[in-house]
Amino acid sequence: EIVSSFDNSTIFHSREWLNHIADQSCDYSVRAVVVYEGDTMLAAVPYVDLRKAILIKIFASPLGGTGTNFMGPLFDSEVVSINKLLSFLLIEIRSKGYHHVEMNSQHISKDVFESVGFQRHTSVTNIIELPGTEEQAWSNLKSSCRNRVKKALKSGCTAVFLKDKALPAQFQDRLEAVYKKQNLKVPFGLERPSSLCENVESFLPVRVMNEDNVVAAGIFPYDDDSIYFWGGAAFPSDYNYYPNEIMHWEVIKFAVANNIKHYNMCGGTSQFKSKFGGKDVEFATYSISFLPFMDKARSLYRWLHFKKIKIIGALSK
Repeated sequence: EIVSSFDNSTIFHSREWLNHIADQSCDYSVRAVVVYEGDTMLAAVPYVDLRKAILIKIFASPLGGTGTNFMGPLFDSEVVSINKLLSFLLIEIRSKGYHHVEMNSQHISKDVFESVGFQRHTSVTNIIELPGTEEQAWSNLKSSCRNRVKKALKSGCTAVFLKDKALPAQFQDRLEAVYKKQNLKVPFGLERPSSLCENVESFLPVRVMNEDNVVAAGIFPYDDDSIYFWGGAAFPSDYNYYPNEIMHWEVIKFAVANNIKHYNMCGGTSQFKSKFGGKDVEFATYSISFLPFMDKARSLYRWLHFKKIKIIGALSK
């Protein structure tokens, strides 16, 4: 009910998504801050309460590594000053004993975040601005991509959209095969896609079939504005069917048919992603620490996490 009252909400603010996050781990809890002025609700902030090394408390909205693209405050910009809201939140968060805050939002500018002391961390993601018709979307694909979709269809590949208990394992098996080929280890197990499929209603399940063979499987959450490439993969041995091209084309078709305006491919600088007609745009996250070492410690943790994935992947080869 709280989420639906704000125009800047996403699938990642919804109760179903928060239940999915809570279901993934017992190392943290999922909570929310709601800000009122009298009887008027001004803002709401879902977040993850994470404890590290017993004494360290982290306020994360969202928490990195949970497959959550966006979170941050929900608010009505015509009613509340964003600068004052963030300043108030930081005072309240610090008063509750938190040592470090991580946040992002599509609706708060870098100038506003930085004006209250947040540090900015940038990467890129590929976003497709979806047109109004399937014909326009098809013409936006690069010719090499259109040719591969045609070859996939000619080889007998078809897309199936079915939510069932087999999908998470089919997705996970193919993802692990892709990671293994790169000497990497998937940073999560079957419990994560299983939790998403169990808790979240608003996602598109995609299987690419060739006769009775599942050549690709993917999971694509969506809201009114965007559909997200949460995960999709095919066995490398099935790449000759071009399953990834047809899978993403089917996602685009679904989004256009349902008046969804954007396809966020969740990561950029990729030749593969660029051929679907999108462009790389900056993706920023923000953090502020009330202890002098915390920002560096969190950056080191992320670096070591990636190195661990690479090392474990190499050892399991």
